[in-house]
Amino acid sequence: MALASEASRLSNQEHVSRRLLASISNSGPGSALSNDDPEVATLRRKAAEHIEAGAFDVARAKLLAASERDREAQEELEEGARARRLSRTASEAELGDLARVRLG
Repeated sequence: MALASEASRLSNQEHVSRRLLASISNSGPGSALSNDDPEVATLRRKAAEHIEAGAFDVARAKLLAASERDREAQEELEEGARARRLSRTASEAELGDLARVRLG
């Protein structure tokens, strides 16, 4: 009974590993999950290589690093968007001032 349980666990682990590898492979250029950041792409590719080799702890570390880089990039983009919203608001306020000047 223990052998059957171990075989089932290994089979499930193999299935999950294959699914994970497919997910990483399908996140390349042209994919909805594509990442233009070469650092993240490299980390994900290395993670896939470690998964194939059965080095799951190393793969986990690579994926955590990729996730952290994406988080940093997301924060940078959000700050940039905030700055643009403020700039746009200032331009619109200036348009209002201009309209008041023209109306005299």
